[in-house]
Amino acid sequence: MATKLDKDLTRETTVKVNEREVILTLTADQNINMKLKGMKSGHVSVPIKEVYDQLTGGDSQPAEGGVGKLKVGNESDMISLQDLRHRFNVSDLPYESIVQVDMIIVELLKERNVKRK
Repeated sequence: MATKLDKDLTRETTVKVNEREVILTLTADQNINMKLKGMKSGHVSVPIKEVYDQLTGGDSQPAEGGVGKLKVGNESDMISLQDLRHRFNVSDLPYESIVQVDMIIVELLKERNVKRK
């Protein structure tokens, strides 16, 4: 059984950005914080629920096909954010930029879906 996230949990990852490891913190207030090791600036924070909703399309169940799928409209409207990132050549950008691109894509898809109704 998993333990409750009631205090901050910090780990140094093996992921390197600009030659520095990413420090990841899961916080008691249910956020994911990231920063580069040894840097005071460049701190990124996002609520865990927002990440989950982003990856699952807001459903209580993960989208069919696993992480990285965005559900828009009905079941036939599945779009892989990884495929979109690859097509737009943003996979090698800094993580903060990739997240911003993902958010723009999601908003555009939501607007498109509303207009189609």
